[in-house]
Amino acid sequence: MAFEKSQLLMCLAEWQTLLGENPMLEIGDNVRELWPVESVHGERYFLKRLGPWRNLPVLSEYRMIIHLLEEGVCVPAFLLTDDGAITAGPTEDSFVLMRAFEHEHRLAADIPRFESEVGSATAYLHQAMSRYSQPLGSYTEDIEGGITNGLRLSDDLLRRIDAVRDEILQRLSKLPLQVIHGDFTPDNVLHLAQGRGIGFIDFDHLPNGPPIWDIAKYLSRRIRFRWCQGAPATVRMDCIEAFVAGYTKVVPLGQTEIEALPGAALAYNVMEASYDQSIMDGILPRRMLPDHAEVLKDTLQTIDWQLSNLDVVSAAVRRGVR
Repeated sequence: MAFEKSQLLMCLAEWQTLLGENPMLEIGDNVRELWPVESVHGERYFLKRLGPWRNLPVLSEYRMIIHLLEEGVCVPAFLLTDDGAITAGPTEDSFVLMRAFEHEHRLAADIPRFESEVGSATAYLHQAMSRYSQPLGSYTEDIEGGITNGLRLSDDLLRRIDAVRDEILQRLSKLPLQVIHGDFTPDNVLHLAQGRGIGFIDFDHLPNGPPIWDIAKYLSRRIRFRWCQGAPATVRMDCIEAFVAGYTKVVPLGQTEIEALPGAALAYNVMEASYDQSIMDGILPRRMLPDHAEVLKDTLQTIDWQLSNLDVVSAAVRRGVR
């Protein structure tokens, strides 16, 4: 859905005392529906469309974010409107405003040096989330359904996935559940500027699931090939080792979690490839990013590699645990 600048400025008027009368709004070709805003005082924010597909009530997301801030986790809070509301716009299609975090982008070859810090911050995030006691009205991850029902993949990949599915699910079924992030990708993990640590964004899922399900999603992206072109050949496994090492410094992983993690990362790539293929085929009415086809191709290549190299991924996880 395309938004006119006038529509977005009308939403921003709900935060006039914060932004001033004429804030700067960057429109661009924003398929992510996240717009940079600069106040008349020079402070930077993001206006985000929540959209009609909500995984949990916005009040629940807001309360979790406040809880995480109280726990010392660096997350951007939703800023209240001049009327004291969390959102602006109609209830069924509303917007929130957040302060922008200054952060740094890492070159692919340098990322393994920082993954231990990300892993440790993730463990603290999981600990903080486990201490949240209020009901969220979210969902429980259906891992079995996600890698079993209606996968839109080639017959060859389906056959090879069938051969390992039961073992993956058996290991994951033994793990305890808690509230997790639910969309834990490298894009949602920020290296804050001036060495101020790690920040996390996009808490609009918050399902119940095993903590390693978050780790698996993050590492499923690090296992892919496209992001690290031109970097040393070892960079993908170096990332796994370093992340796991950082995480286990804070929260030790049990043997079942260690054994389940490689298969969980494969399961995530399988689910995302099928999801992206369904969007491309017109089965799911979701917006497509400009590089949708390239991302799908990369994910399929990664699944093919993972199915032949589960032992390589397992070895990287074990090196991180030591």
